[in-house]
Amino acid sequence: MHDQELEQVLRAGLAARAEEADTTAPVVDRARADVGRRRRTRWSMVGAAAAVTVIAGGASVVAVTGNEPPDFVPLEVDRTPGTADREWRTEYWADVAVDVPADWGYGGAPSSGRGRVACYPTPMVTADGEHLERLRSKPEVSGYVGRPITMTDSCAGYVAGAPFEANGPFVWLGAAVPPGVIERDGFVQETVEVNGTTLTVGTTDDALRERILSTARGGEICAAYLDRIPRADYAMTDEGRGDLLHAEVCAYHRSDDGDYRLSYARTLNAAVAEETYAAAEAAPRATVDCDDDPFEFVVVQATYDDPFGSEVLQRTAIYTMGCGGSVDVGDRWSTHTMTPQSAAPWATHGIPATVYGPSSAPWVYDYFIGPQG
Repeated sequence: MHDQELEQVLRAGLAARAEEADTTAPVVDRARADVGRRRRTRWSMVGAAAAVTVIAGGASVVAVTGNEPPDFVPLEVDRTPGTADREWRTEYWADVAVDVPADWGYGGAPSSGRGRVACYPTPMVTADGEHLERLRSKPEVSGYVGRPITMTDSCAGYVAGAPFEANGPFVWLGAAVPPGVIERDGFVQETVEVNGTTLTVGTTDDALRERILSTARGGEICAAYLDRIPRADYAMTDEGRGDLLHAEVCAYHRSDDGDYRLSYARTLNAAVAEETYAAAEAAPRATVDCDDDPFEFVVVQATYDDPFGSEVLQRTAIYTMGCGGSVDVGDRWSTHTMTPQSAAPWATHGIPATVYGPSSAPWVYDYFIGPQG
């Protein structure tokens, strides 16, 4: 297919999707009215001639050829939070973004792998990423964000509609809970479907529930799905890099479909991003790569200005968690061993509640969930 023909196909596809899109009502209102609608963002990376990614608020077109891992191209999306308050933060899962109170911690949510259990449906990690069970003084956590990720060997059963004793307000992302509303003793648990993913809000505060649901959207800062681990990129020119424009950490788990689904994301400031790359480059060279197909990996991506060109520079480092863990910084020589120093800058906030980490590293529980079982 010639370039002109490819462009015509892409434009036609985008035009058709634009005509089908319903923009007359907020995302959650449309989800409540039609829970069956699914819009899944995917970047195809296996022998695809081209992939079209349509996201809320705009469109991104990515052309991919061949079978080699492509360069990781961050999505160009609006990074403005859904609420102007500084006391709120944005949480991500697959192609769903939602705003929650900034002081909420992290915990589990019902999954369907073993008959709807949650491991565990309560705050287990603080908003800053500290494991509550390891703190001498237990800070009060006013609510939590749960994902269907096993954080402990102790699990609680969950049956939709059955009595469920919640110890505070929560948001569940991607939980195995059917859309609908459950009310009991003043506690309301509402589940909607957004972009093919469930979003559940449970609280006694109707205004809080409505506010959280009103921020639900599909504006990802990382690709929602990846078919394979992307290629790291050092992103250096002869003249060097310009100013760092923005940076993100993106964590991925393998889904039941075999691809990699975004499980967590957040923005990084310039100082943390530069510290992350410097620590990775300073780590010893890895001598063994024991996992070519890992269950999870993390991308730290940064976009720099190119002071002597018209394009931006996209730098990415890829952290794979097999065995002792390794990081590819894109210098095209070799990978580096993952160390506590190279994990510390970015393995904070929600990472200790969503990433298992290097399975054989003795320090894994300091920054990640760690092996279970």
